[in-house]
Amino acid sequence: MRIGFYEAALGSMQQLIREEVNANNLANAGTIGFKRTRITFTDYLAMGSKIDLKDGPIHKTGSPLDLAIVGKGFFAVETPEGTLYTRAGNFSVNNEGTLVNRDGYPVLSSGGSITLPHQNVSVQEDGKIIDGKRVLGELQVVYFEKPEQLVPVGSTYFKNDPGDNPEQPATDFQILQGSIEESNVNIVSEIVQLIDTLRTFEAQQKSLKYFDQMNGNVIEKTV
Repeated sequence: MRIGFYEAALGSMQQLIREEVNANNLANAGTIGFKRTRITFTDYLAMGSKIDLKDGPIHKTGSPLDLAIVGKGFFAVETPEGTLYTRAGNFSVNNEGTLVNRDGYPVLSSGGSITLPHQNVSVQEDGKIIDGKRVLGELQVVYFEKPEQLVPVGSTYFKNDPGDNPEQPATDFQILQGSIEESNVNIVSEIVQLIDTLRTFEAQQKSLKYFDQMNGNVIEKTV
């Protein structure tokens, strides 16, 4: 009886975590470059989470500094926390002429930040930024041998431990100019999972109530 009580309690806590993950995925269904989190179970007692790095749908915007990566790779941006990586390519030029992302962080090339004379530049599929015949820079698009070890930061950033998972130049990708990669959240699938989570939680709560009543009956009979 005690084991059943503990299993029901643990199951309830797992469903609460699962609900939080589903809710966060749904809240970011419209966030550019967001990657959904999915819950994994190694056995009944062990639960973990994993970032789903599957590509999101490509949406054409026509804006010259909206860039989408098709294939494997991440943009690198310089932040107060150091270099972070993202698939969100909705960029712009700030007052100093620096190419920045939506949070104002510089987008990196192999030589540092990128300075543009204006936003009407051409971005090639390999990441080279061209104004007329001048190459202004080349986007730093990186890949990791162990992308599953990337740690989410906020809704669209990832950080990496370079000692265990060094970055390397991405090769299997192309840049689409005038497009963005949308969230890879499937709203219908997330809602179905959320409903299943709530139903499972209710079942676990009924089990807890049952075991609590059984414990009460045992106590009454022994007094």
